[in-house]
Amino acid sequence: MSEITCHSMHCFPGHGDRYFCAHPQVTVLNSIVTTSICRSCPLRSLPAPENPRPIPRHLHPAQDLLPCLFQGPSKTESEALSCLHSNHETASLEICRHCDDFESLLLVGGGGINTWSVGVTTAPRPLETLERTLESLDVAGWSLVHVFAEPDSPVSLSVDPSYWHQRSQKLGAFSNWYVALTELVIRDPFADAYLLCQDDIVLCRDTRAYLEETLWLSERPQVVSPYCAEVHDSGEQNGFFVANAGWHTCGALALIFPNAIARSLLCDSLLLHHRRNGPRHGHSNIDSIIGQWCQRSGIAFLMHAPSLVEHIGHHSSLWGGETPPSPRRRAGSYLPSSLSVLDWYHKTHSDS
Repeated sequence: MSEITCHSMHCFPGHGDRYFCAHPQVTVLNSIVTTSICRSCPLRSLPAPENPRPIPRHLHPAQDLLPCLFQGPSKTESEALSCLHSNHETASLEICRHCDDFESLLLVGGGGINTWSVGVTTAPRPLETLERTLESLDVAGWSLVHVFAEPDSPVSLSVDPSYWHQRSQKLGAFSNWYVALTELVIRDPFADAYLLCQDDIVLCRDTRAYLEETLWLSERPQVVSPYCAEVHDSGEQNGFFVANAGWHTCGALALIFPNAIARSLLCDSLLLHHRRNGPRHGHSNIDSIIGQWCQRSGIAFLMHAPSLVEHIGHHSSLWGGETPPSPRRRAGSYLPSSLSVLDWYHKTHSDS
């Protein structure tokens, strides 16, 4: 028990010199403070705040482990619960009470995404497609987009200079993508969702509004691809579905990550080692490595059919030359970009 008294300080069994601070003006990681922090805090001598922070569910005194986004199942009744986070393996009441990586469950069925951080990776191509992609993103609902450009990429005058991030040396497709996602997380650490696209796509009109109305699909960890390659499209899906393809996942044209999932992904050794040990010197296979990570970590990889994204680039910025639009590189069923996906969604659900 601390010798400090404060109206906003809450202590819990097993926490030692760690306390939850409910004062909204105290900004520390996960609102967890120590005696030394509280001793120097001027707010404890002032009246209690009118609207204190609610105590997170996992910090409420309880005998059972309360749900964390990353809490996974146990393999047997006698084993500890598993943890899906890249930094941990097992979960228990004692471990999770001290864990800085605890995250609340995702909100289901709309309301879970209010803020976005959006990026596009680009590289020189014989046939430039970036402008069309940016125009399509604007129509889809995203007007502010960070562009992460490899050397010699044509500069888009439609992009605010503060959103144009020019690489001084060539990174390659995977490395530029990984660094771009890292920059989005660092620049916008409190975004609800991160969307990272490639520079050769078009999206359906009102895609953003549709995603905000329908995501998240469950409380559990997930990665969402609004693109669905033909090889994954059975013709029977009508909306989001789980694609458990692992390394054989096709299509990193547009990927959406909940905030906590993006941070967990970036610190995982599977991605950190890909550049050193991956095929083709770790320059490619973004879709494969994300699919493998999801499968290994027990995280749902969701696709949408009909596809909300179409691939328009047949000149590879990675390998050079024209690449035929194979079933791995084109959408199967696709909603036309001129169609509002919200209109499609509401009509589909009203008909059913």
